[in-house]
Amino acid sequence: MSNIQSASQRYLKEWKISADKLDYWGEHFLPFYEPFFIQNEEIVHQLLNQGFVIFTQAEFYDTYPSFYIDYGFIYNLWEIPYKTYVWMCSSDQRAQVSADLLQAIFQEQYILQRGQVYQENELKYYDKQAIEYISTIESMSNRFPYGEHSYLLLTSDLWQTYPMEMKNNWIQQWMLEQMKDHPRGIKEIGSIDVHPFVKNRVEQYNGSFADQCGANCFAATLALASSPDHTDSIIQLWLHQAPFLRSLDALNYDQVFAITDTTQLGMIEPLDVLIWNNAEEQAIHASFCIAPDYIFTKMGQSWIQPWLATTMVSIFDYADVIQNGGQIKVYRKR
Repeated sequence: MSNIQSASQRYLKEWKISADKLDYWGEHFLPFYEPFFIQNEEIVHQLLNQGFVIFTQAEFYDTYPSFYIDYGFIYNLWEIPYKTYVWMCSSDQRAQVSADLLQAIFQEQYILQRGQVYQENELKYYDKQAIEYISTIESMSNRFPYGEHSYLLLTSDLWQTYPMEMKNNWIQQWMLEQMKDHPRGIKEIGSIDVHPFVKNRVEQYNGSFADQCGANCFAATLALASSPDHTDSIIQLWLHQAPFLRSLDALNYDQVFAITDTTQLGMIEPLDVLIWNNAEEQAIHASFCIAPDYIFTKMGQSWIQPWLATTMVSIFDYADVIQNGGQIKVYRKR
């Protein structure tokens, strides 16, 4: 693990994370009200009988429409089976539940692969003092056994007791775990022949992070396609397909061809816009060509995902679009 961790730390140095941003993430990492996912009908009935409100997942996202965007990575929401119930609660509400019922709820979180569940003997990889620190505070109710191991469910109230240094170490290691399959960015922009129209902007944003969740690939792409005067106001947007395509049209971008094979990548020119369309013709990703064989993009809309310059080939089959019958549409300014 030590070799993996040192390699991870080198990987982290590719990103631009200021001390202020790290502190901000530490303060806002977990929300006051947190979701607990439940499949066991008996647990659901017990909570309902005690007066708590329980949602289906569809009802939960209707009630908290921005939660998936704001905390999808935090709680690993896309891995959780859709047919589960959701208890949205605070630490005060959890204190009203019996210890046995709470343990059963926590075990459900491990089974359902909800985020913020940690095997206790691995806590040292998040912070060297984590195991010792957690053993000295009132965190027994956050621990639970499952199989041969003991686990810690990290909750907002427990998190807020952590010293700032421990929060910073924890978040950085957690980010590395989440980004282990993330494409590698180009650290030294000067090493590639970036088009002068976008070079300064790429250097400014490459390897940096959005202020909050929402900023996505469509906004990153449009920000470079637009004039430098509009970059800063566009790149932080949670931009959807319709206004993105409307703006491209206003900037005189037209589709010139579509590709489905890496052998066609040489047809793409700097300043082209690439849009990944799935088999249902939905635009699900976009990037901007900044140099031959290189693009600028953002791999999602979470704060954990940086803007990055990377190779076209590294994200060619984004979300399995190509192998599932989709294509990359290439737009060029006329």
